[in-house]
Amino acid sequence: MIVPRQTAPTPIAYNLDGAAIAVGLSIFPIKLAVSNGSLTARYYGTKPLIGHAELLEWFENLPLDKLAPGEPRP
Repeated sequence: MIVPRQTAPTPIAYNLDGAAIAVGLSIFPIKLAVSNGSLTARYYGTKPLIGHAELLEWFENLPLDKLAPGEPRP
């Protein structure tokens, strides 16, 4: 009998480190996006939590093309 492989459920929220890992970036662009308002965080006390849907929406709004040398990041 073959037992189906179980996968972990999709998290409903990520801490800053988890959000960075989920999109394959360092924590610094995530912190910058939260501080400039392009990524919404909710707070449990002082701990920022980023919802899965918000992180996915932010990711999907990143540019599709590479930046030209010297061009500022979004």
